[in-house]
Amino acid sequence: MKEIKDKSLEFVLHHYQSGKFDTQKALRKVSPAKVIPLWRKMAVAASFTLLLLAGAYAAYTTGILSQPDEPVKNEQPAATTTVAQSKHFHFDNTPLPKVLKELGEYYQVTLTADDTNKHLTADFDSDNLEQTIEMIEHVLEVKITVSKK
Repeated sequence: MKEIKDKSLEFVLHHYQSGKFDTQKALRKVSPAKVIPLWRKMAVAASFTLLLLAGAYAAYTTGILSQPDEPVKNEQPAATTTVAQSKHFHFDNTPLPKVLKELGEYYQVTLTADDTNKHLTADFDSDNLEQTIEMIEHVLEVKITVSKK
């Protein structure tokens, strides 16, 4: 065993050259994770903080959030600036006639389909009736007609 150690030591001493081996470079090559500088971590944290503050400010200024000591204003908006509230629709394996009835009641129209034996599973907001009908027609491969009540 002593003979093997001597040969190994002899090999290392024979091939060793001063200044050829950079320990920092070797550690970077075998290190699985890179070191992220502190300034970069602080910049990312500051960016997230600014985004959160901007979102909170936007929510406050639009009236989504209100200060607890402020009285709630019951003013009616002018008729020209009325904004309709958006409704979220959720259907889970719902029969198509029930879907059409619920949408028709919300939009105050009558909706009929050429095939009422289908079921719909979907989530969407009430932004646009035409887009909603197009989506249902495409997914269920049906034709839906709209008529006023």
